[in-house]
Amino acid sequence: MRLAVCISLILAAGAPASAQALQFGGKAGPNFSTLLFDPDESGIDHDRRISSGGGAFVALPLSKRFAVQIEALANPKGAKLEDPTENLTAKILLRYLDLPVLIRINGPQSTSRTFHVFAGPYSGIRLNAKRELSTMGSSLVAGEKTDMSSEIERFEFGVLAGAGVDIGRYIVIDGRYAHGLTPMNSDRSDGVDIKNRMITIMAGVRLSPR
Repeated sequence: MRLAVCISLILAAGAPASAQALQFGGKAGPNFSTLLFDPDESGIDHDRRISSGGGAFVALPLSKRFAVQIEALANPKGAKLEDPTENLTAKILLRYLDLPVLIRINGPQSTSRTFHVFAGPYSGIRLNAKRELSTMGSSLVAGEKTDMSSEIERFEFGVLAGAGVDIGRYIVIDGRYAHGLTPMNSDRSDGVDIKNRMITIMAGVRLSPR
């Protein structure tokens, strides 16, 4: 609640001076997600899940160098887990609606591009969660996907940081790292917290009202 109030005050303060410099657009690209087990005593190998996500963003400048950037992104998360002792591979297939609120700092501007860095918190809402089991080996047999929503927390909170470049009038490219702070597993009776980690590269289009 306090965060929402602070964000509202920042937007209200910056709007009169910079309404015409508002930017909005959409972007998408590949992400590389994994899960962090703490503590990890399972002996299971954790490989990254490679998928794609994206969404929309709006950036409201507060000054020449600073802006608030708010995003709504549909992000796949999860990982591929291999257990050689059981000859099994499990794919954890998660999808979230992530809502980052970022402070963006613009670097020096050239005639064709502007570099920037950004960081801030995000909240995630779980949209779906599935598990896919398969056997390991030369003859891989894909298994059936089963719902595991009851095992995954509905909400997630974390932080992210990254950098990007605006190219020309319309193109934006950025890369970011997202670090989940709250456990995503609902059952923690074994003392193990599982948290999301993700690297994303996105490209898209940005527009400004005339």
